[in-house]
Order: sequence, then structure tokens, then C-alpha cells
Amino acid sequence: LLRGSILFNLYNAAPHILDSGIVVLVEGPIDVMAFEAAGVSNAVAMLSLDITREQINLLMSAGAINVLVATDNDTTDEAANSLNKKLTEHFSVYDFPLPSTCNDPDELDQETLKELYDSVVSDIGVING
Repeated sequence: LLRGSILFNLYNAAPHILDSGIVVLVEGPIDVMAFEAAGVSNAVAMLSLDITREQINLLMSAGAINVLVATDNDTTDEAANSLNKKLTEHFSVYDFPLPSTCNDPDELDQETLKELYDSVVSDIGVING
């Protein structure tokens, strides 16, 4: 399989995405595992910093309406803007703000990661997050 044709953890996350309409989009598998450990079961990884049309179709098929983008803090503005532009054509897109003291979601403890997730979901007004 080509990296741009899959989303890591989509099989496990799909029922949670369909139920809530929310997907947490991260760069890599370790970030997905951090969200899972924190009790957030709707995270998938692009396996890069770019998203392909095929991956967007997979998200739409899974029932994603709201995309929480949790890319690493070392992501360039250009890459983040490109990703957001592609996503906003199909979804409501929200930034998942990592503290400036960490680079990756997996650097946060489980409680903090879950609190951040709950806060973002509350701020966007999604009920079933």
C-alpha cells in the first residue's frame, strides 16, 4: 500500500468518528497511540504532513464532519496552511493547540491530552465528542 492511500488507525477509529462526527488528525502512529491512551478513540494518522484526496475520501466515508488538526509544533506555517486549505474544502476544521513546551501530542501526559481534547470539543460546540 502507498502511504497516501491509508490512514493509520482508521479501522479502529471509524465507529467513533461516525458516532461523533469528529476525527483527530495527526501526523504519525505514536501520536494516535497517545490519544488512544488518553481515552480519545477517534484519532487517525496521515503518515506524513500532507493529506491526499484518497485520504480525504476515507475521512468523508467514515463520517467525519469536524477535523481537529493536531500536527506537531514543528510544522511549518506553509505546510499547515496547505493542509488546512485541503481540509476546509470538505470539513469544519479546528486547530488542536499543543502547548509551546511540547512538540508532539505524545509528549503530553494522558490527563492533559484528554483535557485539551475535551476543551476543543466543548469550544466548537460538538455534543458527542
